[in-house]
Amino acid sequence: MEVNSYHLQSIKDVAPNFEVTAVSKDGVIEAIENGNIIGVQWHPEAMYDIKLFEKFLKTFID
Repeated sequence: MEVNSYHLQSIKDVAPNFEVTAVSKDGVIEAIENGNIIGVQWHPEAMYDIKLFEKFLKTFID
């Protein structure tokens, strides 16, 4: 999956028990997971695939 990465801040050291699950081409950590805890960093307002964003919201927020 392509990510729209242009962040000025990002994760440097991942907390114990968390796994890096997405990294951009420039090496920025974009997602971490630990069981049902998921941390993501992205710009939803700049997504080209709005259906993917909607699916993400329905899966994790509804």
